[in-house]
Amino acid sequence: MYSLQLFDPLSANSEEFKALYNCRLKIAQRDNECYNKNLEEFSNDLRTFYNNSTVNYTIYKVIEGENIIGTIEHYTNNKGKKEEILIIEFKLLHKFKDDYWTNFQLEKHINNWTKNVLKSKIEAEEEILVNLLKQAGWRKSNVKVDLKVNIENLNKALLEEYVLKEIPKKLNLKAEVLLSPSPKEFEEISPLFTDLLNDMVRTDMSHVFLITAEELVEIQKLNEASNNIIHRIILRDSNNNIVGISINKVAKDKPQTLWQYMAGVLPKYRNEGLTTWMKAFAYQKLLREFPSIKEIKTDCYIDNKAIIHINKKMGFEIDKVTTDMFFEK
Repeated sequence: MYSLQLFDPLSANSEEFKALYNCRLKIAQRDNECYNKNLEEFSNDLRTFYNNSTVNYTIYKVIEGENIIGTIEHYTNNKGKKEEILIIEFKLLHKFKDDYWTNFQLEKHINNWTKNVLKSKIEAEEEILVNLLKQAGWRKSNVKVDLKVNIENLNKALLEEYVLKEIPKKLNLKAEVLLSPSPKEFEEISPLFTDLLNDMVRTDMSHVFLITAEELVEIQKLNEASNNIIHRIILRDSNNNIVGISINKVAKDKPQTLWQYMAGVLPKYRNEGLTTWMKAFAYQKLLREFPSIKEIKTDCYIDNKAIIHINKKMGFEIDKVTTDMFFEK
C-alpha cells in the first residue's frame, strides 16, 4: 500500500507523533546529522509552529505498507504578493525512486497543491526527480550545495586570524550583535536581506526574492517559541545605516548544530574580507557560548565559487547537492 496521509499536529495523538519523530530521527542518523530534540520537544515545537505560522504549512506522511518513510511538506511564502511562491519539500528516509512517482500518484498531488498559485518550487536532490519534474512541465533552475563541518575539523586558527584583523574597524564600520531586533530594526534589515538574496551569484537570476519586515518578525517569533536563538552580526556605517549582516541559528539549550544562513555586505564594501570576518566572528563567539555545538552547516549556490572557497578554507565539505525546480503559470 502506498499513500500520502495528512498529518495535523493539532489533532495528532502521541503514537502518531512518535511514528513521525522516529522517522525524522532515522533520516538524521542516515545523514550523520546531530538531532538533539526528544519526542516531547519535537511534538511541542510542531504544535507551536502550526499555531503561530501564517504560511499555511501542510505535512503529508509518506506511507509504504504500514511504515512512514518520510514526509512531503509545503508552505506559501509572500502570500497575496506578486512574489508569492509555494515551496514543496521532500523529506524521505530512502533516496527517491522512480516508482514513487507512480505509486504515490505524485503528479496528481503536486498538480492539486500548485493549482492556485502562480509559482512553485521543489529542491530536488536526486536526478530521477529532476527528470520526472521536467517531464511534468517544471523548469530546471539553480543548483545549491549544502556544506558542513564537524567542529574538530574547523580551521580555528583561520577564524582567529580573521577576527584579529578587525576589518570593520579599519573600514570605519561598527559591528554589533543583534538578538531581538526592534520593529524599526526589522524594517532596516528586510531591504538589505532582500537585496543580498537577489544579488546572490547564480546562473538563473529569474526568481525574485522578497523578504518583508513582517516575515522576519514571524520567523523571530516562531524561533523563540521553539527555543531557538537567531544570532545576527550587523555592520553599520558612519551614518548608522546597516550595510552588512550575518544570520545564524542555534537551539537555546545545549545545541549540537549551528546553522549559518546568510552573510553578506552591500557592493560598496565587498572584496575587503568583511563576509569572512562576520562568519569567523560569529562562529568563534557562538562556539565559546555553546561548547555543546558539534557541527556547523551552511549553504550557497554552486556558482558562488568565492564563498565555497572561503567555506572550504574554514574546513567545510560539501554535504549535499540539490536542484531548484520551478513551475510557473
